[in-house]
Amino acid sequence: MVSGARWHKEPRERAEVAGMLTACDIDATEALLCFQEQFGGLEYQIRGRPEGWRFGLFGDGVAYLLEAQFARALDHRTEKLAFAIHYLSGEIFVNDYSGWIPIASSAHMIIESDAMIDEIVDVWGTGVYFMLGYYDRGDCSFDKTLLQTGPDLTTVGAAGDQYTTWWAGEQLRVVRRAHYCSTEPQDCIEAYARDVTTARHLAAALIDQGVVKADAEITCFPHPFHPTPVYRGRP
Repeated sequence: MVSGARWHKEPRERAEVAGMLTACDIDATEALLCFQEQFGGLEYQIRGRPEGWRFGLFGDGVAYLLEAQFARALDHRTEKLAFAIHYLSGEIFVNDYSGWIPIASSAHMIIESDAMIDEIVDVWGTGVYFMLGYYDRGDCSFDKTLLQTGPDLTTVGAAGDQYTTWWAGEQLRVVRRAHYCSTEPQDCIEAYARDVTTARHLAAALIDQGVVKADAEITCFPHPFHPTPVYRGRP
């Protein structure tokens, strides 16, 4: 995914970045310097989805603080919200206009999570996508039911952190991630399946266990712009 990405021209050499941050009255912390060294200027789109990111502290030529602890560092291709890096921890946050929400432990983890979706194009070629709903942070009932329902699923540690969990098997990939809303601190859960039959089987099993609503909409994948429903209703 990154190998096919575009790299914009941005300063990435440590001393130059430190000087530019200082000139902008921003502390040149280790988290900011490491972020810019590794990802400054990177822009990619996830294959099969409209989402993607543009990373860099100097995207418009000037770095600035969104608040005392947060520096603007990345832009989402479809979500028109404020995304930033915490200048000490390196965690990635989003502001939905009512508060800051942590969504990833680092920019590296965002890329690893996105790569789980991008890789589907290589592994399956095509598939289907469906939303499984929203769950309160800390409510693990869905996780337990999912692993009981899909026994071949295993947790993908390299693509997860305290804000994101990926489960994967030969026929399914499921992600639980922080929802970009501060008024209702929840996680959203999405699934990708190799075919409609596999998706309907999983959805039906989760509905029977009472952890997913009965009205399921399964759409084509890849769907780069407009999702095309291939099934709607109770599987």
